[in-house]
Amino acid sequence: MKCENYQPKNEPLSRLVEGNSINAAVRMTGVCKVTVLRLLADAGTFCADYHDVFVRGVTPKPIQMDEIWGFCCCKDKAKQGGAVGHGSVWTWVAMDADTKLVISHHVGARGTEAAVAFSKDVAGRIDGCCQLTTDGHPKGDFRLTHYPRSKSEVALRTLVF
Repeated sequence: MKCENYQPKNEPLSRLVEGNSINAAVRMTGVCKVTVLRLLADAGTFCADYHDVFVRGVTPKPIQMDEIWGFCCCKDKAKQGGAVGHGSVWTWVAMDADTKLVISHHVGARGTEAAVAFSKDVAGRIDGCCQLTTDGHPKGDFRLTHYPRSKSEVALRTLVF
């Protein structure tokens, strides 16, 4: 992202942050769509790196952990019929319930492997005692054994609907 003039770079990104679509940002700024997509990818990479470095040593009291379903390119039923795409994708999120800080996120399948990877990442980011709140879904297996006992004591609160 080497550029002498930063104004053209900031304009499409600020339009996207305001909630405009990619095509709308292209029309408003006059920048090529491929350029806007590259700027968005670069900004996303920078934000992910920044989050990974600076969101450490968090001392939240209540943490809410949940997973959200989505699909990439096609749904599972279409994928079984031969469509090209990844199918179901789950976004795992851990948030500080008071400040709404996203402590960790993970995109992947909805199984034990993803839950373990996600909970290990959360464990590496928190310090002190905390309370985890989940929906208690069996596949959302947030294993508390991955939290180092010397670093954190965890109480699990499962919401029953």
